Amino acid sequence: MKHLLYVLLSLPVLATSCDKTATDGGDQPRVPCASVAEAPPAFLRYWYFPTGSWWVYQLKDSVPAVYDTVRLGTDREFRQPYDPGGAQPCVWMYYGQFRHSNRTYFPGPPLMAGGPPQQGTESLYSFTGTSLTRWGVSHTSEAGFYPAEACFIYPFIIGQPVQRHLVSDTLKVTVPAGTFARTVHIQFNPTVSAPTDFSYITDCWWVYGAGIVKRTFSVSQSVPLSGTTWELINYHIAP
Repeated sequence: MKHLLYVLLSLPVLATSCDKTATDGGDQPRVPCASVAEAPPAFLRYWYFPTGSWWVYQLKDSVPAVYDTVRLGTDREFRQPYDPGGAQPCVWMYYGQFRHSNRTYFPGPPLMAGGPPQQGTESLYSFTGTSLTRWGVSHTSEAGFYPAEACFIYPFIIGQPVQRHLVSDTLKVTVPAGTFARTVHIQFNPTVSAPTDFSYITDCWWVYGAGIVKRTFSVSQSVPLSGTTWELINYHIAP
Protein backbone atom coordinates (compact mmCIF):
# COMPACT_ATOMS: atom_id res chain seq x y z
CA MET A 1 0.00 0.00 0.00
CA LYS A 2 1.71 3.19 -1.18
CA HIS A 3 0.86 6.72 -0.14
CA LEU A 4 1.89 10.03 -1.61
CA LEU A 5 4.28 12.15 0.44
CA TYR A 6 2.52 15.31 1.51
CA VAL A 7 4.69 18.42 1.97
CA LEU A 8 2.52 20.53 4.18
CA LEU A 9 4.62 23.66 4.45
CA SER A 10 3.73 24.45 0.80
CA LEU A 11 7.34 25.30 0.06
CA PRO A 12 8.51 23.06 -2.80
CA VAL A 13 11.93 21.47 -2.52
CA LEU A 14 13.78 19.43 -5.10
CA ALA A 15 15.97 16.38 -4.79
CA THR A 16 19.59 16.89 -5.75
CA SER A 17 22.72 14.83 -5.95
CA CYS A 18 25.54 14.71 -3.44
CA ASP A 19 28.02 16.70 -5.56
CA LYS A 20 26.77 20.02 -4.17
CA THR A 21 24.83 20.84 -7.33
CA ALA A 22 21.09 21.05 -7.89
CA THR A 23 18.61 20.52 -10.68
CA ASP A 24 14.90 21.15 -11.09
CA GLY A 25 14.37 17.59 -12.33
CA GLY A 26 13.65 18.79 -15.88
CA ASP A 27 15.66 20.75 -18.45
CA GLN A 28 16.99 23.45 -16.15
CA PRO A 29 20.78 23.37 -15.74
CA ARG A 30 22.39 22.31 -12.51
CA VAL A 31 23.08 25.12 -10.06
CA PRO A 32 25.94 24.94 -7.54
CA CYS A 33 24.98 25.03 -3.89
CA ALA A 34 26.05 28.26 -2.25
CA SER A 35 26.28 26.41 1.06
CA VAL A 36 25.01 23.24 2.70
CA ALA A 37 22.83 23.63 5.83
CA GLU A 38 22.37 21.05 8.55
CA ALA A 39 19.10 20.52 10.40
CA PRO A 40 19.06 21.58 14.08
CA PRO A 41 20.52 18.75 16.18
CA ALA A 42 17.62 19.02 18.65
CA PHE A 43 15.15 18.35 15.82
CA LEU A 44 17.05 15.25 14.68
CA ARG A 45 17.39 13.83 18.19
CA TYR A 46 13.67 13.01 18.26
CA TRP A 47 13.64 10.71 15.22
CA TYR A 48 16.85 10.50 13.16
CA PHE A 49 19.17 7.85 14.58
CA PRO A 50 22.13 5.84 13.26
CA THR A 51 21.62 2.78 11.10
CA GLY A 52 21.34 -0.34 13.26
CA SER A 53 19.20 1.25 15.97
CA TRP A 54 16.20 -0.83 17.05
CA TRP A 55 13.10 -0.65 19.24
CA VAL A 56 10.93 -3.42 20.72
CA TYR A 57 7.25 -2.62 21.31
CA GLN A 58 4.59 -4.62 23.13
CA LEU A 59 0.88 -4.62 22.38
CA LYS A 60 -0.64 -3.22 25.56
CA ASP A 61 -2.63 -5.72 27.64
CA SER A 62 -1.89 -8.59 25.23
CA VAL A 63 -2.00 -12.10 26.77
CA PRO A 64 0.15 -13.84 25.76
CA ALA A 65 2.35 -10.87 25.04
CA VAL A 66 2.59 -9.70 21.42
CA TYR A 67 5.77 -7.92 20.30
CA ASP A 68 7.04 -5.96 17.33
CA THR A 69 10.72 -5.22 16.72
CA VAL A 70 11.46 -2.20 14.56
CA ARG A 71 14.87 -1.81 12.91
CA LEU A 72 16.13 1.38 11.32
CA GLY A 73 18.23 2.22 8.31
CA THR A 74 19.02 5.86 7.48
CA ASP A 75 20.42 7.96 4.67
CA ARG A 76 20.49 11.57 3.55
CA GLU A 77 21.04 13.61 0.40
CA PHE A 78 21.18 17.23 -0.71
CA ARG A 79 17.98 19.12 -1.41
CA GLN A 80 17.50 22.66 -2.60
CA PRO A 81 14.58 25.11 -2.89
CA TYR A 82 14.05 25.79 -6.58
CA ASP A 83 15.18 29.19 -7.79
CA PRO A 84 16.31 29.55 -11.42
CA GLY A 85 17.98 32.87 -10.59
CA GLY A 86 21.15 31.44 -9.09
CA ALA A 87 22.75 29.40 -6.37
CA GLN A 88 20.72 28.88 -3.20
CA PRO A 89 21.61 27.37 0.18
CA CYS A 90 21.25 23.60 -0.04
CA VAL A 91 20.07 21.57 2.92
CA TRP A 92 20.46 17.96 3.91
CA MET A 93 17.35 15.84 3.52
CA TYR A 94 17.26 13.24 6.29
CA TYR A 95 15.57 9.93 5.73
CA GLY A 96 14.92 6.82 7.81
CA GLN A 97 13.18 3.55 7.00
CA PHE A 98 11.70 1.51 9.85
CA ARG A 99 11.12 -2.20 9.22
CA HIS A 100 8.62 -4.14 11.38
CA SER A 101 9.09 -7.76 12.44
CA ASN A 102 5.40 -8.41 13.21
CA ARG A 103 3.71 -9.21 9.90
CA THR A 104 0.31 -9.84 11.49
CA TYR A 105 -0.20 -6.33 12.85
CA PHE A 106 2.17 -4.45 10.51
CA PRO A 107 2.01 -6.36 7.21
CA GLY A 108 3.85 -5.22 4.12
CA PRO A 109 2.64 -5.85 0.56
CA PRO A 110 3.16 -9.41 -0.70
CA LEU A 111 5.75 -10.14 -3.37
CA MET A 112 2.96 -11.45 -5.59
CA ALA A 113 -0.83 -11.31 -5.53
CA GLY A 114 -2.23 -13.71 -2.95
CA GLY A 115 1.18 -14.33 -1.38
CA PRO A 116 2.11 -13.92 2.29
CA PRO A 117 2.77 -10.41 3.60
CA GLN A 118 6.32 -9.16 3.77
CA GLN A 119 7.76 -7.08 6.59
CA GLY A 120 5.93 -3.77 6.81
CA THR A 121 7.95 -0.58 6.50
CA GLU A 122 7.52 3.05 7.47
CA SER A 123 9.59 5.92 6.14
CA LEU A 124 10.31 9.34 7.63
CA TYR A 125 11.62 12.28 5.59
CA SER A 126 12.69 15.71 6.76
CA PHE A 127 11.54 18.85 4.96
CA THR A 128 11.99 22.58 5.38
CA GLY A 129 11.54 25.85 3.53
CA THR A 130 13.90 28.47 2.19
CA SER A 131 14.08 30.30 5.52
CA LEU A 132 15.31 27.13 7.31
CA THR A 133 13.41 28.27 10.41
CA ARG A 134 10.86 25.45 10.58
CA TRP A 135 11.52 21.76 10.07
CA GLY A 136 9.15 18.88 9.68
CA VAL A 137 8.96 15.13 9.26
CA SER A 138 6.77 13.55 6.59
CA HIS A 139 5.56 9.99 7.10
CA THR A 140 4.74 7.23 4.62
CA SER A 141 3.60 3.70 5.44
CA GLU A 142 3.58 0.28 3.85
CA ALA A 143 2.79 -1.41 7.14
CA GLY A 144 -0.96 -1.94 7.15
CA PHE A 145 -2.08 1.53 8.33
CA TYR A 146 -2.52 5.02 6.97
CA PRO A 147 0.48 7.31 7.48
CA ALA A 148 0.44 10.45 9.57
CA GLU A 149 1.74 12.56 6.65
CA ALA A 150 3.47 15.52 8.39
CA CYS A 151 3.89 13.90 11.78
CA PHE A 152 6.38 16.16 13.57
CA ILE A 153 7.04 19.91 13.33
CA TYR A 154 10.02 21.70 14.94
CA PRO A 155 10.20 24.02 16.76
CA PHE A 156 6.84 23.15 18.26
CA ILE A 157 4.59 25.35 20.36
CA ILE A 158 2.72 23.54 23.09
CA GLY A 159 -1.02 23.45 22.55
CA GLN A 160 -0.88 25.03 19.09
CA PRO A 161 -2.39 23.04 16.23
CA VAL A 162 -0.09 22.38 13.29
CA GLN A 163 -2.04 21.50 10.14
CA ARG A 164 -4.28 18.62 11.29
CA HIS A 165 -2.07 17.80 14.25
CA LEU A 166 -2.11 19.10 17.80
CA VAL A 167 0.95 19.24 19.99
CA SER A 168 -0.75 18.79 23.32
CA ASP A 169 1.89 18.55 26.03
CA THR A 170 5.43 17.71 27.08
CA LEU A 171 4.53 15.77 30.20
CA LYS A 172 6.32 12.65 31.38
CA VAL A 173 5.19 9.34 29.95
CA THR A 174 5.73 5.93 31.54
CA VAL A 175 5.99 2.77 29.44
CA PRO A 176 7.59 -0.63 30.22
CA ALA A 177 10.95 0.72 29.01
CA GLY A 178 10.88 3.42 31.70
CA THR A 179 9.71 6.94 32.45
CA PHE A 180 10.67 9.61 29.93
CA ALA A 181 10.59 13.31 30.75
CA ARG A 182 11.39 15.04 27.43
CA THR A 183 8.24 13.89 25.66
CA VAL A 184 6.23 15.50 22.88
CA HIS A 185 2.69 14.12 22.67
CA ILE A 186 1.09 14.74 19.30
CA GLN A 187 -2.59 14.09 18.63
CA PHE A 188 -3.72 13.64 15.04
CA ASN A 189 -7.07 15.19 14.17
CA PRO A 190 -8.15 14.46 10.57
CA THR A 191 -10.17 17.25 9.00
CA VAL A 192 -12.11 14.81 6.83
CA SER A 193 -13.84 11.56 7.63
CA ALA A 194 -11.10 8.96 7.96
CA PRO A 195 -11.50 5.73 5.98
CA THR A 196 -12.41 2.72 8.06
CA ASP A 197 -10.72 -0.08 6.15
CA PHE A 198 -7.34 0.70 7.75
CA SER A 199 -6.28 2.25 11.03
CA TYR A 200 -4.43 5.53 11.38
CA ILE A 201 -2.32 6.91 14.23
CA THR A 202 -4.37 8.88 16.75
CA ASP A 203 -1.66 9.66 19.34
CA CYS A 204 2.11 9.47 19.25
CA TRP A 205 4.66 10.15 21.98
CA TRP A 206 8.13 11.21 20.82
CA VAL A 207 11.10 11.31 23.20
CA TYR A 208 14.31 13.27 22.77
CA GLY A 209 17.13 10.77 22.29
CA ALA A 210 14.85 7.71 22.15
CA GLY A 211 12.31 8.18 19.35
CA ILE A 212 8.72 6.95 19.53
CA VAL A 213 7.87 5.34 22.88
CA LYS A 214 4.10 4.94 22.51
CA ARG A 215 1.48 4.99 19.74
CA THR A 216 -2.25 4.39 19.56
CA PHE A 217 -4.27 3.49 16.46
CA SER A 218 -7.84 4.21 15.47
CA VAL A 219 -10.66 1.68 15.42
CA SER A 220 -11.13 0.25 11.93
CA GLN A 221 -12.75 -2.68 10.17
CA SER A 222 -11.20 -6.13 9.93
CA VAL A 223 -7.55 -5.29 10.68
CA PRO A 224 -5.68 -6.57 13.76
CA LEU A 225 -4.17 -3.13 14.42
CA SER A 226 -7.62 -1.63 15.10
CA GLY A 227 -7.82 0.23 18.41
CA THR A 228 -4.45 -0.99 19.67
CA THR A 229 -1.78 0.73 21.77
CA TRP A 230 1.91 -0.14 21.44
CA GLU A 231 4.44 0.69 24.16
CA LEU A 232 8.23 0.58 24.13
CA ILE A 233 9.79 -2.17 26.26
CA ASN A 234 13.42 -2.01 25.08
CA TYR A 235 15.56 -0.11 22.58
CA HIS A 236 19.10 0.41 21.36
CA ILE A 237 20.50 3.54 19.73
CA ALA A 238 23.47 2.54 17.61
CA PRO A 239 26.71 4.52 18.08
